[in-house]
Amino acid sequence: MKNWRTMSICLLTLFLTILMGCSFSQESGEATGSSIILEFSETETITDAGVQLAYDDVHEVKKFDNSFMVYKKTTTDSHLYLGSVRDKQLTEYGFVGEETYIQDFTKNEESLFGRPMTLLTGICGANCVENYLFEQVDGQPQLILRLSGHVLVADLNEDGEKEVVMMQGSPQIEIHVYKRIGDQIMKVNLNEEIGTTNSVTYNSQTNVFEMIINNETKQYRYATDSDSLISL
Repeated sequence: MKNWRTMSICLLTLFLTILMGCSFSQESGEATGSSIILEFSETETITDAGVQLAYDDVHEVKKFDNSFMVYKKTTTDSHLYLGSVRDKQLTEYGFVGEETYIQDFTKNEESLFGRPMTLLTGICGANCVENYLFEQVDGQPQLILRLSGHVLVADLNEDGEKEVVMMQGSPQIEIHVYKRIGDQIMKVNLNEEIGTTNSVTYNSQTNVFEMIINNETKQYRYATDSDSLISL
């Protein structure tokens, strides 16, 4: 009888251990496999934009409508800068690319973060892209974001409000997502949130983030009801 009681206790202990192990594994899978809750942080404060220059002190290279101008500061300089012009005064926002790529500079009107925005993009090399995002405030452009990387506009969580996806770095690609939370535009590094040192890319056709580990493709989709990634 005593041996049977001892055996029963051992079997019960073993069963509880296995059960607890299964529960723990399931919770870990939900946290690190099937769903990753994203932690957003504030974007960097833009401190060096808004320098005032005299229009006649620079050399115009390209003009976008009557507001934005791309220019260089000396005739021999290949560096290009972005500014806005008003009453012969120039507000400088910063370096925007190289003169070699001037034909590839673009200005697009976008609906971003639930608001009309202007996105200006300049090229400074094969994997060097500078982006400036503006919002009109009291009839004047206000710089919202300055991003160095390849930028895509996408409705990640399919709520009708588009976010910014920025791919940065080469050959190691990092994905940064910018979205409006409350009254602030916040950002998150998906590589860090996923916990990978491998490149992460974004497929705009399928709205899926992809990464390759040991020759195996792992995919994540942005959740529609929360700021989280769902493993596919």
